[in-house]
Formats: sequence, structure tokens, C-alpha cells
Amino acid sequence: MSRIYIIRDGYAESLVSAEDIEGFREYVESEGLMWQSKEFVDESTLTNFVAGLYHGIDERSPVGFAVLYDCIVEDMPFIEILINQ
Repeated sequence: MSRIYIIRDGYAESLVSAEDIEGFREYVESEGLMWQSKEFVDESTLTNFVAGLYHGIDERSPVGFAVLYDCIVEDMPFIEILINQ
């Protein structure tokens, strides 16, 4: 099973893209963030769901949200900050 975490915040997206863990931590501590998580039983369902989130969006520009995956090591510090806020 895999879980994703969706953050609908443009500034948080930029911090995640820049891999700025400390900046992200400070932002979450000062502002708080609304986020949601969703768990998937299989990889194909997860892939289709995330593809739907990005449908119709120009991949060259910021989208206004970030998707973090619990199966990606680099995303784990950001996920831990969200969970512990």
C-alpha cells in the first residue's frame, strides 16, 4: 500500500520543489497547512489518481499544490513535518 499527501498551497509547493526542508518546517510552524492524505492498494490506482490531479496543467509551470509520496525517501522529511504540525 502507498499513501500520498496533497498540499494545496503554492508557496509550500515551491519549498518542496526547492527541497528546502527547513524553510518548509518554518512555513508550516508559522502558517499551518491544510493537507489531505489518501491511501492506495495498488500502484496503478495511485498513478491514475495523481495523473487526474495534473490533467490539463502545463507541466512547465507551478501548479499550486504538491503531492508527496510515502514511498519516496526524499518526501519523507516533508511528510513528517506535516504529520507533526
